[in-house]
Amino acid sequence: MLAIVVCCLLVVSCDPDTDSGLARKPPLPRNKPIETTLQEIIAGRFRGAVDKEGHGGVLVHVRNLTVIAVAPQEDGDWHVDVTDGSVPAFITEVIPRDQARGLEQPPLGSRIQETGTPYFDTHANDPLHEYTQWEIHPVTDWRPDGSSIDPA
Repeated sequence: MLAIVVCCLLVVSCDPDTDSGLARKPPLPRNKPIETTLQEIIAGRFRGAVDKEGHGGVLVHVRNLTVIAVAPQEDGDWHVDVTDGSVPAFITEVIPRDQARGLEQPPLGSRIQETGTPYFDTHANDPLHEYTQWEIHPVTDWRPDGSSIDPA
């Protein structure tokens, strides 16, 4: 019996998804993306991710966005700042995981639609966060607006 207990403890302590035996991260979202607006995200109508990789959140899809800035960040993310005409600036970010899948930077000034996970960034220090601390982080897909997209 003691051997079984020791073996189980070793498995848990060696599991890369645990933090010293603490609970695992919630899963990445797999829902069909919910069609929404920046205003609904800012109003907190969706379950946000618990981290900047999207764990524990839900996928949303927002159309009619204009890219107002694209900037690489020190952590490897790309800030893709967008506006819908009502919100002056809204931060969205493409993380290295999705860059590696082939997701490219959208052109400055382009009209796009994005799919990703809402995240409330309590540690944000970007001046654009003066409008809201909500982000889409990570963006898992974007397309030119008006194009056909199956965000699932």
